[in-house]
Amino acid sequence: MNTRDLLIKFILSIVPIARNEAQEIANTFHPIKLKKGEFLLRENQTSDDYFYLEKGLMRTFLFDLEGNEITTDFFTEDNIVFEVTSFFNRVRSEANIHAITDCYGFSISLMKN
Repeated sequence: MNTRDLLIKFILSIVPIARNEAQEIANTFHPIKLKKGEFLLRENQTSDDYFYLEKGLMRTFLFDLEGNEITTDFFTEDNIVFEVTSFFNRVRSEANIHAITDCYGFSISLMKN
């Protein structure tokens, strides 16, 4: 499914703009598929992507001093997924974001491709 209808609906739910403007914004996003277990972001990477999760379940976690995984957040369908501190401050992430199930959504990057 490559339709951006759910992304457009999401944009319209948070920003009071015309539908054609939301479509223009949505068209700047590119589709992303993540298989179960794949990472959107790993610790020590800088978060460049603002990801709309259309389908699937994702988790953010980090490691404590003993190396144990500590889950800090879960992301369900129809949500934005990104590591806020890394994305906005342009610093390396302490967190990992990975797919718990197969995931599908749309991403826009700070870095031009």
